Amino acid sequence: MIKTNGDFANIPEDICRLLPETHEALGNFYQVQDTLNYTREQLNGYFYKYFPRSYTETFDITAGLFGCSENYRTVFSAKRHLTILDIGSGIGGNMVGLLKYISTAFPRVQTVEIDSVDGNERALDYQAYILKNIELDFSVTFNPVHHVFSPETLIEELSALDLKNKAYDIVMESKFINEFYRKKTDIQGLYAQFIGYGGDLLKQDGILMITELTDPLPGRGYFNRVFNRETRAYYKDCSTPLNQIFPIQCHLWRNCCEDGNRCFVQQRYLSGKAKVFTQFFCRESLGSIFYGVQYLNEQKQAPIRIKDTGCYGGYYCFQGNLSDTADRS
Repeated sequence: MIKTNGDFANIPEDICRLLPETHEALGNFYQVQDTLNYTREQLNGYFYKYFPRSYTETFDITAGLFGCSENYRTVFSAKRHLTILDIGSGIGGNMVGLLKYISTAFPRVQTVEIDSVDGNERALDYQAYILKNIELDFSVTFNPVHHVFSPETLIEELSALDLKNKAYDIVMESKFINEFYRKKTDIQGLYAQFIGYGGDLLKQDGILMITELTDPLPGRGYFNRVFNRETRAYYKDCSTPLNQIFPIQCHLWRNCCEDGNRCFVQQRYLSGKAKVFTQFFCRESLGSIFYGVQYLNEQKQAPIRIKDTGCYGGYYCFQGNLSDTADRS
């Protein structure tokens, strides 16, 4: 009998059956910041420690997205074939969480094609093994793309990748870009550039999903505040920006929020062990129909400070100052 930690209590049995029989326990936080050269035993340890977090985060985040937009749920329900691009995919917890939610919520989906990009070949092999053996209501075509990126040329290297697909229903990045900010203290603008890169690969009704850590970044505050600043710069500089659609308060108040440094969005999972923030973006054509008018009006009348406690520990938003022209009615 394989002994697992309590974090696997909510993970489906078909995944738990695939757990490695032996693994090397990981040490402190700094040991997991650079996983490219992990041995198989270390990667197994990473699976035990972090797979449940990534799986739970993405499953719940995706449920939240579709739960707040009946319009997009209708659009997605009509799809039979999906294309997904996962950048910095790691051991695949976020990907499997997404696939399990789709399998549960969208029975019409028949095939899913995945382009999965990561710098660790063992991790890509692990993903292939998991996807081949888990229970899903559709078939999966898995295309691993191995590439080790440089912080200085990340976007250029992403743009040069030989991907199987050229347009995607979902482009996702989960706790990947923060690694470059940790390694290079003078790096800036990667989040804004990544939004532009991901947007170029979206189908007309596709979505870009960015999930990142809320850890402090020495000298720059917190990662979500770095993201806030860069997102505002992206909207200022881009002539045809994507629509920011989730969380709802970012969709409503982005144009009149004056203080991104005070804004703090965080979701907590597994008794607070996992703390992340997520942003969804889409093309303007989809953004204009993402929410219903009645739902938007209800949200506009809600307090600016929002606290909505959920089953995984809560969702919090403390927003910065709004300009006097904010439409709060």
